[in-house]
Amino acid sequence: LVPCIISSIVAYTLFGSLVDWKPILATPHFRFDRPAELLLFLALGLVCAGMGWVYLKTFYGLRNQFRKLPLPKALRPALGGLLLGVLASAVPQVLGSGYGWIQAALYGRLALWVMVVVALAKILATSLPIPSGGSGGVFAPGLVIGALVGGAFGATAQSLFPAMVQEPRAYVLVGMAGFFAGVAKTPI
Repeated sequence: LVPCIISSIVAYTLFGSLVDWKPILATPHFRFDRPAELLLFLALGLVCAGMGWVYLKTFYGLRNQFRKLPLPKALRPALGGLLLGVLASAVPQVLGSGYGWIQAALYGRLALWVMVVVALAKILATSLPIPSGGSGGVFAPGLVIGALVGGAFGATAQSLFPAMVQEPRAYVLVGMAGFFAGVAKTPI
């Protein structure tokens, strides 16, 4: 653990010195003074756990399907990339890091249906190239999926329980942290 902490500090210091010290996301100031809202955050945790289960089942299910394909190993990443291209032609928002989508959700500029569609498509987009043998990451997509799930939950909760929800955009941050913590098995 100590070498990880030291390497993280050195890496961030080097990055900040060379690039910039600004955070990746501009986070609005949120207030919390409605304890009853904790029940909704608990519900969001359960939704994130369910979506994490869907994500992992999709990811590893597709990996197992790619392994069963009667294709040479070298062609499997090409098929994964092709399928990702088809998905991206239908939902282009799945391409890139997705930090812009998190920022838009934090500003409350995304419709509920957009958050749901992009979150589900991002699960599939992450699950196509990596299990097929291609390259890609899971950190940024995990944050995006969690943020959009949280944003969709917050918007829905505000519609259903307007007296309980103080700031629906706060659910974006909680969803982002909760979803990623669940799928990466990093609860702290």
